[in-house]
Amino acid sequence: MKDRTSADDLFEEVLQCITKLNLNWKNLCGLTTDGAPSMIGSKNGLVTKILHQMATQNLEQPLPVLCIIHKQALCSKVLEMDHVMNVVRDIVNFIRSRGLNHRQFQAFLEEVGSEFSDVLYHNQIQEKNFFNFSTVKFVDLLEKLKTDFHTPFKKCKEQSVLFRLIENPFHMDEAVVQENFQMKIIELKTNTLQKDFYEENRKNLPNFYKNLDDKNFPELKKLAQRVFSMFESTYLCEQTFSRMKCIKSKDRSRLTDDNLHYLLRAATTKFEPDIKKLALQKQPQVSH
Repeated sequence: MKDRTSADDLFEEVLQCITKLNLNWKNLCGLTTDGAPSMIGSKNGLVTKILHQMATQNLEQPLPVLCIIHKQALCSKVLEMDHVMNVVRDIVNFIRSRGLNHRQFQAFLEEVGSEFSDVLYHNQIQEKNFFNFSTVKFVDLLEKLKTDFHTPFKKCKEQSVLFRLIENPFHMDEAVVQENFQMKIIELKTNTLQKDFYEENRKNLPNFYKNLDDKNFPELKKLAQRVFSMFESTYLCEQTFSRMKCIKSKDRSRLTDDNLHYLLRAATTKFEPDIKKLALQKQPQVSH
């Protein structure tokens, strides 16, 4: 989107994407945004429009949450500590501006045994805000951070029972879950085989629900699929935005939308092409 990015414009893009990719609204399980007014406005935001679209079709409402992958970006946005972030930005630009600097930095991280192997990115665009940190008490900033974090994650807290249910259905009090799940939870708790299989897969819950009996526990399995896909797809989207900021730099002024699309596909896919097979499919150039 190169011009306007109002809620109406964003919603129209979403509708076109849903239609183009032949997606079904009923499979939408979560809405993750950056918290911008055009996204989360209570009267005319994108999230409100999508929730209304789902309601008109009598579909289950998706869970709206804030981007949670780059927690450091959320903190910097709330605290507005530009005098710190500007220095970090300049250091990152220095490292990435030249190939030699970048390679030396990567070698340094490997030498000291760092947890990370490269510069970390986030998708929050730096804004030009001037802030005098000495005029505000640090405690007040922490209180502001606490309040601002509580608001976007309120919806997640409201769904805490649902998340606990998926995390461990065998230790869940069936009286606090929705009525349509209560009998199934009781039935599951009395199933020794399923309980043993759960204990074997406590660190791999998707595998447990993948093998859960479709006939006896269809609703529980469907709920687990919605929860798992919600956070996994959020991570993939955030990862793509981070890669895009690396690819679409100010020095690549002639980068077209099509080329950006292909570069992002190559940067985010796990697919490894068979170069030899592809080469054999091409007609070799014969000498004249």
